[in-house]
Amino acid sequence: GVRAGGPGTSILNNVIITVGDTNAGYQQTGVGLSVNNAGLLENNVIAYAGRTGINGSGTGALVFTIRYNDVFGSRPDYSDSIGDRTGEAGNVSVAPLFSDNPGLFYLASDSPLIDAGSPSVLDPDGTRSDIGMYGGPYATDVRYAPASFDLTAPADSATVLGSVTFDWKA
Repeated sequence: GVRAGGPGTSILNNVIITVGDTNAGYQQTGVGLSVNNAGLLENNVIAYAGRTGINGSGTGALVFTIRYNDVFGSRPDYSDSIGDRTGEAGNVSVAPLFSDNPGLFYLASDSPLIDAGSPSVLDPDGTRSDIGMYGGPYATDVRYAPASFDLTAPADSATVLGSVTFDWKA
């Protein structure tokens, strides 16, 4: 997980997947926030934490801004000190639907997180940001990696002249 304690901390466009033993303690929390420090948590997927998805520590009122995140499948998704933010400020709790490329965390083409991020943050193609690590201005131009594709030459071509170059990161 991630622990944010300093003032002015920004955690933007990440995928934080924490799978582990629920008895392992604080390290099984998706994101730990110090509630009395101002910061921003935006456009992140925080999922499958062995303990709390987002946990608050410290005393006082929460001054960390939490918006446009998907917090899903944790036990619980939010700690009591933060309160459930699902349905507020663009926060959702849905299965992220990643593509079939394990460990790369590309969103599948039918993911509910596509174009669901902050409307003030745009992807390189000019659309609203996706929630997750491939959303926002630093996202790759290849938005959704297909598991495979077919390349077929026209039936009337007996010979291909020249060359074809592919640069595909899957």
